[in-house]
Amino acid sequence: MKHLVLYIFLFSAIFSFAQSETEQTKDGYRIIHILSEEELAAKDSAEAPQKDTVTIAKPDTVVKVEIKSPEEKIPTIPIKLSLGGSLKASYLNLSGDGDYREFDEDFVGLYNGAAISLGLSALIPLNPRTEITRSAVSSPNPLNQLDVAIKIEALYKFGKLTNKENFTRVIDGQYFTENQDISQQTISFPTLLAIKYIQSSLLFELGFELSIPISDQLGDEDLIEEDFRTVAEKHLLFGLEYFVNDKASIQFLYHIQLNDAYTNAFCKYVQDLDIWEVSLGFTYYFLPDN
Repeated sequence: MKHLVLYIFLFSAIFSFAQSETEQTKDGYRIIHILSEEELAAKDSAEAPQKDTVTIAKPDTVVKVEIKSPEEKIPTIPIKLSLGGSLKASYLNLSGDGDYREFDEDFVGLYNGAAISLGLSALIPLNPRTEITRSAVSSPNPLNQLDVAIKIEALYKFGKLTNKENFTRVIDGQYFTENQDISQQTISFPTLLAIKYIQSSLLFELGFELSIPISDQLGDEDLIEEDFRTVAEKHLLFGLEYFVNDKASIQFLYHIQLNDAYTNAFCKYVQDLDIWEVSLGFTYYFLPDN
């Protein structure tokens, strides 16, 4: 009887040990292991990637199935769809090509002055995103690391130009020297392509501006009514814009005029008159309000 009990005890111990060693299933699979990164590195004696490994063992067969972990996401500084108000201050210079009979220099600056612009500004992101994967950040393709937006503005501009070089004008066959100041009012529509690095608050901007004069006075003379003023000015723009926070930005723009501001009949000995301009602006985006 003692021998029988001893045999039963030994058999149970051996059976339990074998079952714990093999962990067989009824389908013939004997073991399932889920290895962590550290365990896999220790087992394979190599650096493991960021993923888990499932090892499924069958009699005389071992199959490894790799399960990728979700890729790490990195927060960005996004460009948001926004609407705001803009205030800009500009320096203006009206100049042209001087005739040698009147001026010693080929390039003559007739006027300089300042202007103030007020209006609305809309920022429209073309690829909005609030986070990006780490692989995109380290990608050799720079387009993966750029945010792109369109900035559209409608501005009213008032400017005052002071005469700094007397010049000759001819009206009704009469020659006289002009030295009066000019007052200007325009409506401008800048459209800019804005590009920035995904984790930067600094935007690089390039675009085009169409400006329509609504008033241009030289003393008591209306230069628009006299057809001395160009119907519409065209400017090439490029500059920078920096977001101080989610709501406010500071902008610097350089304006290059693509056509003449005044006709050649305006001045006798200075031709191809255009306006050179640099501006510094502030924009507060009141929409969205969060």
